[in-house]
Amino acid sequence: MPLIHPLTLNDLPELLAIQSVCYGDGFHESAQAFRAKLEASPDTHWLCRRDGQALGYLVALPVAAGQLPPLNAPQVAKSEAAEWLYVHDMAILPEARSLGLGKRFMGEAERVVWEKGLRGLALVAVQGAEGYWAKSGFMQKANVEEELRQKLASFGGRAVYMEKELT
Repeated sequence: MPLIHPLTLNDLPELLAIQSVCYGDGFHESAQAFRAKLEASPDTHWLCRRDGQALGYLVALPVAAGQLPPLNAPQVAKSEAAEWLYVHDMAILPEARSLGLGKRFMGEAERVVWEKGLRGLALVAVQGAEGYWAKSGFMQKANVEEELRQKLASFGGRAVYMEKELT
Protein backbone atom coordinates (compact mmCIF):
# COMPACT_ATOMS: atom_id res chain seq x y z
CA MET A 1 0.00 0.00 0.00
CA PRO A 2 1.45 3.41 -0.93
CA LEU A 3 2.21 5.63 2.07
CA ILE A 4 1.33 9.32 2.20
CA HIS A 5 3.51 11.46 4.42
CA PRO A 6 4.27 15.17 4.84
CA LEU A 7 6.27 16.60 1.96
CA THR A 8 9.49 18.32 3.06
CA LEU A 9 12.19 20.41 1.42
CA ASN A 10 14.27 17.21 1.10
CA ASP A 11 11.59 15.84 -1.24
CA LEU A 12 11.91 18.68 -3.79
CA PRO A 13 14.03 16.70 -6.31
CA GLU A 14 11.38 13.97 -6.45
CA LEU A 15 8.57 16.53 -6.66
CA LEU A 16 10.30 18.23 -9.60
CA ALA A 17 10.79 14.89 -11.34
CA ILE A 18 7.07 14.06 -11.00
CA GLN A 19 6.12 17.55 -12.19
CA SER A 20 8.22 17.12 -15.34
CA VAL A 21 6.34 13.93 -16.24
CA CYS A 22 2.85 15.25 -15.45
CA TYR A 23 2.86 18.78 -16.90
CA GLY A 24 3.66 20.48 -20.15
CA ASP A 25 6.51 22.99 -20.30
CA GLY A 26 4.30 26.02 -19.61
CA PHE A 27 3.34 24.62 -16.19
CA HIS A 28 6.75 23.76 -14.75
CA GLU A 29 7.64 25.62 -11.57
CA SER A 30 11.09 26.11 -10.13
CA ALA A 31 12.47 24.54 -6.97
CA GLN A 32 12.42 28.05 -5.45
CA ALA A 33 8.69 28.42 -6.15
CA PHE A 34 7.95 25.13 -4.38
CA ARG A 35 10.35 25.98 -1.56
CA ALA A 36 8.43 29.24 -0.99
CA LYS A 37 5.14 27.34 -0.73
CA LEU A 38 6.55 24.74 1.64
CA GLU A 39 8.07 27.41 3.87
CA ALA A 40 4.84 29.47 3.92
CA SER A 41 2.80 26.49 5.15
CA PRO A 42 4.92 23.50 6.22
CA ASP A 43 2.00 21.26 7.25
CA THR A 44 -0.20 21.31 4.13
CA HIS A 45 1.81 19.32 1.57
CA TRP A 46 2.06 15.56 1.03
CA LEU A 47 4.11 13.04 -0.92
CA CYS A 48 3.17 9.45 -1.65
CA ARG A 49 5.74 6.67 -1.88
CA ARG A 50 5.58 2.97 -2.56
CA ASP A 51 8.65 0.79 -2.21
CA GLY A 52 10.82 3.89 -1.95
CA GLN A 53 9.56 5.46 -5.19
CA ALA A 54 7.73 8.78 -5.12
CA LEU A 55 4.41 8.40 -6.98
CA GLY A 56 2.71 11.75 -6.49
CA TYR A 57 2.33 14.85 -4.40
CA LEU A 58 -0.12 17.53 -3.31
CA VAL A 59 0.96 21.09 -2.51
CA ALA A 60 -1.64 23.29 -0.77
CA LEU A 61 -1.70 26.62 1.05
CA PRO A 62 -4.18 28.35 3.36
CA VAL A 63 -5.15 31.60 1.59
CA ALA A 64 -7.55 34.49 1.93
CA ALA A 65 -10.27 34.68 -0.72
CA GLY A 66 -8.72 35.40 -4.10
CA GLN A 67 -5.18 35.63 -2.71
CA LEU A 68 -3.62 32.58 -4.31
CA PRO A 69 -0.05 32.94 -5.57
CA PRO A 70 0.54 33.08 -9.32
CA LEU A 71 2.22 30.17 -11.08
CA ASN A 72 5.95 29.95 -10.31
CA ALA A 73 5.85 32.67 -7.65
CA PRO A 74 9.36 32.91 -6.13
CA GLN A 75 7.93 34.18 -2.83
CA VAL A 76 4.73 33.32 -0.98
CA ALA A 77 3.51 35.21 2.05
CA LYS A 78 1.79 33.34 4.85
CA SER A 79 -1.89 34.28 4.94
CA GLU A 80 -3.02 35.77 8.23
CA ALA A 81 -6.73 35.67 7.31
CA ALA A 82 -7.02 32.35 5.49
CA GLU A 83 -10.46 31.21 4.38
CA TRP A 84 -9.57 28.51 1.85
CA LEU A 85 -7.05 25.73 1.50
CA TYR A 86 -5.75 26.42 -1.98
CA VAL A 87 -4.76 23.19 -3.74
CA HIS A 88 -1.93 24.61 -5.81
CA ASP A 89 -0.70 21.41 -7.38
CA MET A 90 -1.54 17.73 -7.33
CA ALA A 91 0.46 15.48 -9.62
CA ILE A 92 0.42 11.68 -9.81
CA LEU A 93 2.63 9.62 -12.10
CA PRO A 94 0.64 7.93 -14.89
CA GLU A 95 1.50 4.44 -13.65
CA ALA A 96 0.07 5.26 -10.21
CA ARG A 97 -3.21 6.88 -11.25
CA SER A 98 -5.27 3.75 -10.61
CA LEU A 99 -4.22 3.60 -6.94
CA GLY A 100 -6.74 6.14 -5.62
CA LEU A 101 -4.04 8.60 -4.59
CA GLY A 102 -6.04 11.64 -5.70
CA LYS A 103 -8.83 10.77 -3.26
CA ARG A 104 -6.34 10.08 -0.49
CA PHE A 105 -4.54 13.39 -1.07
CA MET A 106 -7.84 15.27 -1.10
CA GLY A 107 -8.84 13.50 2.11
CA GLU A 108 -5.72 14.95 3.74
CA ALA A 109 -6.56 18.41 2.36
CA GLU A 110 -10.14 18.21 3.65
CA ARG A 111 -8.86 17.15 7.08
CA VAL A 112 -6.75 20.33 7.17
CA VAL A 113 -9.77 22.45 6.16
CA TRP A 114 -11.71 21.07 9.14
CA GLU A 115 -8.78 21.37 11.56
CA LYS A 116 -8.06 24.99 10.59
CA GLY A 117 -11.73 26.02 10.41
CA LEU A 118 -11.54 27.07 6.76
CA ARG A 119 -14.48 27.44 4.33
CA GLY A 120 -13.28 24.78 1.92
CA LEU A 121 -10.92 24.05 -0.93
CA ALA A 122 -9.98 26.21 -3.89
CA LEU A 123 -7.88 25.46 -6.96
CA VAL A 124 -6.98 26.46 -10.49
CA ALA A 125 -7.80 23.74 -13.01
CA VAL A 126 -5.34 23.57 -15.91
CA GLN A 127 -4.82 21.38 -18.95
CA GLY A 128 -8.59 20.76 -19.23
CA ALA A 129 -8.91 19.22 -15.75
CA GLU A 130 -12.04 21.15 -14.70
CA GLY A 131 -14.25 18.12 -15.47
CA TYR A 132 -12.20 15.95 -13.11
CA TRP A 133 -12.51 18.53 -10.35
CA ALA A 134 -16.24 19.08 -10.96
CA LYS A 135 -16.80 15.34 -10.36
CA SER A 136 -15.12 15.86 -6.97
CA GLY A 137 -17.57 18.62 -6.02
CA PHE A 138 -15.67 21.71 -7.16
CA MET A 139 -17.66 24.51 -8.79
CA GLN A 140 -16.28 27.01 -11.27
CA LYS A 141 -16.41 30.56 -9.99
CA ALA A 142 -17.13 32.61 -13.10
CA ASN A 143 -17.02 36.11 -11.63
CA VAL A 144 -13.63 36.72 -10.07
CA GLU A 145 -11.97 39.95 -8.95
CA GLU A 146 -9.47 41.60 -11.31
CA GLU A 147 -6.50 40.74 -9.06
CA LEU A 148 -7.41 37.05 -9.16
CA ARG A 149 -8.03 37.21 -12.92
CA GLN A 150 -4.48 38.51 -13.40
CA LYS A 151 -3.07 35.65 -11.32
CA LEU A 152 -5.12 33.14 -13.30
CA ALA A 153 -3.48 34.44 -16.47
CA SER A 154 -0.14 33.09 -15.19
CA PHE A 155 -1.67 29.59 -15.49
CA GLY A 156 -2.53 30.03 -19.18
CA GLY A 157 -5.60 31.06 -21.11
CA ARG A 158 -7.65 27.98 -20.22
CA ALA A 159 -7.15 28.22 -16.45
CA VAL A 160 -10.37 27.87 -14.43
CA TYR A 161 -10.75 28.96 -10.80
CA MET A 162 -12.86 26.51 -8.76
CA GLU A 163 -14.04 26.19 -5.15
CA LYS A 164 -15.53 23.44 -2.99
CA GLU A 165 -17.23 24.67 0.17
CA LEU A 166 -17.02 22.27 3.09
CA THR A 167 -18.40 24.31 5.99
